[in-house]
Amino acid sequence: MNINTFLIKLSRFCAWAMLFVFLAYIVSGYGMTKEVINPITAKYIHEILLPIPFFIMFVIHIGVNARIAFIRWKWGSHKWVSWYLIFLSLFFLVFFLWLYFI
Repeated sequence: MNINTFLIKLSRFCAWAMLFVFLAYIVSGYGMTKEVINPITAKYIHEILLPIPFFIMFVIHIGVNARIAFIRWKWGSHKWVSWYLIFLSLFFLVFFLWLYFI
């Protein structure tokens, strides 16, 4: 399996996992406001458990798909594009985690 095939599979996995995390966000949000589930448990799920996996999957999904788009536009053959996207993805991941822990 080459790197492009692996990245496409990783992006698809992250997209499906984000769907389930997003649905859990919706349920836990309604659990906090409308008491669909226990509000204390819903708040723990919504504010503690879900943000970090969502941030990680979001950054991976966006970074991989941006790389694929650059390859499609004939810019992806340059090494600097891959390094730029890796740097940008890590920057956004650190930025989201910084916002989360502040």
